[in-house]
Parts: sequence; C-alpha cells; structure tokens
Amino acid sequence: MACVVVQLTDQLTTLANVHLAAALASSTQNELIFLDLRRVLNPHLLGATMGHEHLEDETYDQWETYQQIAQTYGLNPKLQVMYYECYFEALLQASEALQAVALFAVIPAGRFGLWHDFRVWRLERQLKANGCRLSTDYREAALVNWLPNPIPAPLSGNSTI
Repeated sequence: MACVVVQLTDQLTTLANVHLAAALASSTQNELIFLDLRRVLNPHLLGATMGHEHLEDETYDQWETYQQIAQTYGLNPKLQVMYYECYFEALLQASEALQAVALFAVIPAGRFGLWHDFRVWRLERQLKANGCRLSTDYREAALVNWLPNPIPAPLSGNSTI
C-alpha cells in the first residue's frame, strides 16, 4: 500500500512536516509512516540485531506527540526504524521499501557545494522515477573561511621579494 513518509529530525521541523504529511495522507487515503534514520558505525552490523538502540524517552515522547497529531487527521501512523551507512541511499531505499508517494526529509548541508547539489538532484530524480515526491528542508552549510582574517596588507616601500 502506498504511504507518505516523514523523517524524524529535530522537533520543530518534524512538527511542521507531520502536519503537512498528515494532511496529504488523509486527503489521498494513504498511510502515514514515521522514519527514524540512525547512522550505523559499523557497516558489518547492518541487517543484524546486534547494536540496535531502543527509543530514548525523549524520542518516545516526541513520537507520541506526532502520533496524536496524525490521529487528529484520522490516521494511525506507524514507526519505521532504519539503520544506514549512506544517507542519500537510505532515503531512496526507504522510499522504495515503503512504497512512498511522498517523502518529507531534511537534507543536511554538504561540504562540497556542486557535489552536494548533484547528489540532491540525483536523489530527487531517482525518487521521481519511483513515483515519489521529495519535500525537503535544506540545511545551510557552515561557511568555511579559506583566507586568513584579516588579509595582510601588501608590502610597502621598495622591498623586493
């Protein structure tokens, strides 16, 4: 069955995405699934039950809040926990496995602007090929100061280098 997927991130972003996704899911008669992505430190543990973490109390409280919001839209949401090594591939695999028609996710800022933009473009294209729309919240990259601050003044006088 088709579904609308919301990635669990920071509380403010997720609250906004839950309202949007719940409205979309209820109007299109789709399921609502919350996706909890967790980065795995050892890729050899992917697929094994060893090393799995349980929901923390704060995360569980937030999950209950999101569940109550979804229930006001007449939905009974589900929680899907997924461990990943590569973030972009995890979003793609989750949308394929859950048969998502819409994915509400946060794309973290990348260090290399053009490469990051290419990866986002590729993800959107792959999702669109699977019949899934991506709704993202881009995070601003921290500016890297490549020059010393302040820039030293040029040498004055007749000195030669």
